[in-house]
Amino acid sequence: MPRDLLLPTLAGVAAGLVVALLAVAVWIRRQRRAADGILATARSEGARLRAEAARDAEAAKSEMLVGARMETLKLREELDREVLRRREEFLHTIVWLPSGCLRRTPSFPQIMGNIQKLLAKHGK
Repeated sequence: MPRDLLLPTLAGVAAGLVVALLAVAVWIRRQRRAADGILATARSEGARLRAEAARDAEAAKSEMLVGARMETLKLREELDREVLRRREEFLHTIVWLPSGCLRRTPSFPQIMGNIQKLLAKHGK
């Protein structure tokens, strides 16, 4: 290669390297900005999803509490009905004696036991 072309060739290669380095630096900067934008978008989406999940969890909790309260009321009403039924049943088994005393009527097994005792006592 002639000496008079060597200097311009080296200057061209150096200029090409400088331009290539500048192009690479600009490309890297754009990639970083794009990555920062994507990262910021992902972070905001994550925060939105967490807030939505918290709202859904709170709504589910409230729904469960309402269901539990309704079940409690239902059981309480059922218990009240059972207590009332047993109270009425008890009051129907009480007999007023002529002396003004209360006596509860015997149950069927007690009556049968008394009959068996009487039969055994009289030998039949």
